[in-house]
Amino acid sequence: MSDTIENRRWDNDTRGYGIADGGWIVPSVKRLLDALTEANWVAENPDQHLLPHLNEACEAAGPPWTLTAAALRDGVYVVALEWNHSEPTLRLLRADAYALIGVVAEGATFIYERRIDEAIEFHVTTGLLDGDTPMKGHGHLLHLRVGGPTVRQLIPASP
Repeated sequence: MSDTIENRRWDNDTRGYGIADGGWIVPSVKRLLDALTEANWVAENPDQHLLPHLNEACEAAGPPWTLTAAALRDGVYVVALEWNHSEPTLRLLRADAYALIGVVAEGATFIYERRIDEAIEFHVTTGLLDGDTPMKGHGHLLHLRVGGPTVRQLIPASP
């Protein structure tokens, strides 16, 4: 039983440990890691291949997104977005972000969330791996930088 905060995995965790390891998925994750190190694996022209899908999703009826900018920087497609929801929660932001990522996601996708300044970034790697497609493997790197007044409400103030 875990009584100290440093052993807790969430606020009311009493175990301090899980039920298994994730070794079964390591080979698949390794395939994505290996692809990321292949020269020229990141595909060109994200304005042509990704932006139309992101714009369409943002403009569709109902989603809380406003796409404010998109630019390719050192192989990473940086997309600035504002998220506005009447009842904002981090869980809802994640759900909406994952749905948006889903419009450009390919067979192997990794997402990492970070809080940066007054925004939340989703760092995304998505692609098709050799052997999973009749085409040559390729991928995309994205930073979805989500900001705006609603997002600022979700970020704790710095001391």
